[in-house]
Amino acid sequence: MSARRSFRVASGQFAQADPLGGQHATVCHQKKALYSLRDLKRWAKFLDVPFTMIRPGSFDSRPAMRTALALAGEQRKRFSLAVFNSIWSGAVDPKQAGWLEQVIALHDLPQQWLTEQVDQLDELTKRALDAGAFGAPTFFLHRDHGRAEMFFGIDRMDFLARACTSL
Repeated sequence: MSARRSFRVASGQFAQADPLGGQHATVCHQKKALYSLRDLKRWAKFLDVPFTMIRPGSFDSRPAMRTALALAGEQRKRFSLAVFNSIWSGAVDPKQAGWLEQVIALHDLPQQWLTEQVDQLDELTKRALDAGAFGAPTFFLHRDHGRAEMFFGIDRMDFLARACTSL
């Protein structure tokens, strides 16, 4: 028989403690931003990959996603890992022009992959939003019966894996 533990959380107090009054980007909360940075460093150490913090901002990831959609199997895996490793390590700055070409060259991937883009991204994004997705990564497990089950966040992968093994 296993020991039971209980945790009491006063979730209503989080909103009162938030001077901005709700959900905001991590960088809006200094403590959360610092924690997130420490957490990213933990993951880098655990995964044994280099980590360089990218300056705040965003970049257009759609060309990479369209290329990934055009590839399949090992090619998609190889391409996706190359993009991830290049950005995560800081070897490539995705805010600079030609960043995807740099990834291809750095990882000795076929240049033709850059021309193999599928333009289903908008349609797939709309379908995901219609199904209830609100961020990435989001996964939907479709069973033979009932509604698809949604899993959001990298920290939910264990739940998704267990759900898949119970099919």
